[in-house]
Amino acid sequence: MTRTWTSRDLRAPWAIIDREMTQPLTPLDLGKAHGAYLLLRHQGRPAGRLLIGRSAFGSGISASQLAPLVRKAGASLAAAYAVYDALTARSGAPALPPLTIAICTRDRPALLRRTLAALVALRDGRSGDATPFDILVVDNAPPDSSTRMVVAGFPGVRYAMEPVPGLNFGRNRALRETDRAYLGFIDDDAVPDGGWLDGLAESLRNQPEAGAFTGPVLPLALETEAQVRFEAAGDSAKGSTGKAIDKSGGTIPITLPAREGWEPAPT
Repeated sequence: MTRTWTSRDLRAPWAIIDREMTQPLTPLDLGKAHGAYLLLRHQGRPAGRLLIGRSAFGSGISASQLAPLVRKAGASLAAAYAVYDALTARSGAPALPPLTIAICTRDRPALLRRTLAALVALRDGRSGDATPFDILVVDNAPPDSSTRMVVAGFPGVRYAMEPVPGLNFGRNRALRETDRAYLGFIDDDAVPDGGWLDGLAESLRNQPEAGAFTGPVLPLALETEAQVRFEAAGDSAKGSTGKAIDKSGGTIPITLPAREGWEPAPT
């Protein structure tokens, strides 16, 4: 990731801004924010990220100042996407396979409600799938009925209770509760990116031998100093693409991201 900030900028809040690289660049106005976290996209796919602090440019950044930063951060992956799209244009969009998305949770009903609302909207907004993806909530050693009550408010979402505490037990319960060919997991404090499942379908077409896919996790909010510092500390370690894991446990490089969700950094 290209970095243009100093320690003086590590104060809250920071703005989180999506920029589509196929559209003309426009000036960036930080307003009262101490910096901006730019997620660069090419045709909706994550192509790069930029951290820009107020100390570098002040509160306003012109399009001409942004252009070289955007090119450095996202041009390489954007070019790869363009080549990929040209090569696969005749194939059309890949179909989503039979899939269950599971959320393993314990005693976090408010966060779960936000995640379920986003997943249900994603499910109901898809029209090309032969079978809508299945949504399953695994309630891990619940202390009360609050999680079950949240799930009951979302039609078509299934509920399963795992009495033994521990995430591994919750995930194994999800395996036992689905008959779909594929099983995906999302955290109960995450919100899926709009192209998350498209990225999965593309990755499965490109790497049919893979046993699993992972993807980047991006911030949902940068409203506290802790959140800002968390992202700044890891900015060079986070990529914009995912990984495919083969069935023996080895890593397979993948061309396209299997996109993960958006989750809040620690407060």
